[in-house]
Amino acid sequence: MFKLDFVPYNTNRIDCYWNNVVAILMTTNSAFEHLVPLITSQYEIEIPRREVITDAVYKYKQENGTLFPYITRNLPNALYDEYMQQVDLPLHKDTDAIELVKRYLQEGMYCILRLNRYHFPFCPECRKAELIHPVLIYGYSDELSTFYMVEDCVPPGKIVSHELSYQDFQLSYDSIPADQLFGLGLRVIKERPELQSSYKIIQSNIVKQLYGESVVSEEKTTMRGLDVLAYFRDQFAEIALSSNAMHSNMSHRLSFSLFYQKRNLMLVDLLQNQGVIGSNDYEELQKGFTDLHDNWTLIRTKVVQYYVKSGRQDAQAYALSIRPYLDACMKERELLMQLLEYLNRAVEETN
Repeated sequence: MFKLDFVPYNTNRIDCYWNNVVAILMTTNSAFEHLVPLITSQYEIEIPRREVITDAVYKYKQENGTLFPYITRNLPNALYDEYMQQVDLPLHKDTDAIELVKRYLQEGMYCILRLNRYHFPFCPECRKAELIHPVLIYGYSDELSTFYMVEDCVPPGKIVSHELSYQDFQLSYDSIPADQLFGLGLRVIKERPELQSSYKIIQSNIVKQLYGESVVSEEKTTMRGLDVLAYFRDQFAEIALSSNAMHSNMSHRLSFSLFYQKRNLMLVDLLQNQGVIGSNDYEELQKGFTDLHDNWTLIRTKVVQYYVKSGRQDAQAYALSIRPYLDACMKERELLMQLLEYLNRAVEETN
């Protein structure tokens, strides 16, 4: 048996890939959790152009929750490259993937591969549905013919360890089209994070959220940044309350905002510990982002209640009852502007 050190990271939900990257870093030093609030996060919402898509396509988007806003999450490249070595795994249809993964593990590299969850006995898709998804492998046992890996089988669920037999691994690998094969080897190259050098990255993250630019294509407009919140508020009944039933995407996307506000709270803690924020301002920001988290929790709860209760209210009337919570979410712009002011000052002092 051979295993690299690994403990899944579930304290904050980013996504399966970035949670696994954080977990790898934290095997070297738990202080790497400080990178979590440095994740670049930005609201996005897709606004279909009704004149160029059919009513059936639009209704499908309503029913599946894909009209809901979501939040993009990425660790900035500058941080990723500073702390991690990445190596592309040479994967082809005729590759002996089992031996390849074992070799990279022996060289101290965690392996991330796209595999098909149709062949994962511990996932709900097993023998029911195809789902190609990146998974992290951190060990193996030739005696048991097993890989040790982690996966989040019920998104946005908890990342937990599983054992996948070599046979199921091979079936999963073989079922993936050649043009979708993907694999990375990852290794930590720095022992601890250097936070003061990250102030400019945090500045950039906040500016991106504050001033996101829309992208227009033939079939849709993708709105980005805090303007998404006002659009979602004003179109709430159309976006959130017009489906026949509650789709998992709806709760999933609304939960992004909860984890994002928790990362903002982590960021406030980090900057206070670094001396960027004073005690009075710290308490104000803590309260502000806690209120945002609580408001998004209430909004998600209200949407769930709308769909599970018998005898639904009129959608417009129900949306009006939720509007005070959506109005309260507009406070985020003011809070981010405050954070940006403190960071601008800190960068000037550092320079």
